[in-house]
Amino acid sequence: MANSNFDANGPPVNTYEPPMDRRKEMPRWGLQYTFSGALRPALQSATRTVPSHIKKPYYAGHPDGASACENEEKKGNDIKEYKYGSSEFEDLKYACQMGREVLDAGGKACRVGVTTDEIDRVVHEAGE
Repeated sequence: MANSNFDANGPPVNTYEPPMDRRKEMPRWGLQYTFSGALRPALQSATRTVPSHIKKPYYAGHPDGASACENEEKKGNDIKEYKYGSSEFEDLKYACQMGREVLDAGGKACRVGVTTDEIDRVVHEAGE
């Protein structure tokens, strides 16, 4: 294992210390915690705003993100049927294509050393 030594009496002992410029991003409690590897917590970045030209679902303003129509649908066993060629079908098809593109962009951004904040930025910008 890189950055650790094995203690004869237990798990690996951490020998990794993050550079000082990265420590500034770490929560205070993280500076006093003994980590077993190189992964460290960081402060949460600011919430990203969705541009005004992007239509938001009605439940976007709900504190829990709860969708009233989805909760109603869960109560019954009705399955929504989309007719091929209908406007609803085309809208659903477009939403699925956009979702796939955004997922692909996020997947391409995933590499060793890339922060989740950076992946979030890539995904957010891909959806614009």
